[in-house]
Amino acid sequence: PDRFDFDVSERVSPRNSDQCQVRKPNARERQIQRLVALMQMTYVGAPMLYYGTEAGMWGCDDPCDRMPMVWQDLTYPDQAKDPLGRPRKADSVGFNQELFDYYRRVIQLRTDNSVLSHGKFEIVAHDDQAMFFAFRRRTNDAAVLVAINRGENDFLWQLPSSLGGIPRQIFSTADDSTSVSLGKEGEHWTVKIPPLCAVVFDEPMAEE
Repeated sequence: PDRFDFDVSERVSPRNSDQCQVRKPNARERQIQRLVALMQMTYVGAPMLYYGTEAGMWGCDDPCDRMPMVWQDLTYPDQAKDPLGRPRKADSVGFNQELFDYYRRVIQLRTDNSVLSHGKFEIVAHDDQAMFFAFRRRTNDAAVLVAINRGENDFLWQLPSSLGGIPRQIFSTADDSTSVSLGKEGEHWTVKIPPLCAVVFDEPMAEE
């Protein structure tokens, strides 16, 4: 009776909470998922994806977090049950090709840029109120800048003054790559990043 179970306790498990929702993620939540995937592929350490994440599977907690895998060539009935017996709207279940293609692209970003696996890590900017965070991965031969806007408004970021030339956008979590706009104000490059969006720049190396 004195044992505290960190798996099923009220501190960590949502399964007995009225706030626990087993519904399908909405469009805004999928944008956040894209940010998470980009962070995984650009931050320090080896990325790990739980099976089905790349296919669009979702789940709140046991038993909803260990559903059978969804495959491209199969069809599935709608999900309409709630483990707590609450009424809910039925959600369609199926392979999410758009999200799958995004995961392929963001994984390829890491594969094509060895600096994301081996480069040193440095925080270059942050704004807690605006929910903005930017960092650099750098080796002797290459450097990339990763900027993440978790806020609900556009964020105008002034890029580091140490840039050795024009920064080149190599990835964006936005569906429309042109939604991230790069400009110059005086001697400084600035970039406008839409809400819930992240962008990666190939940073020109300054001459010694």
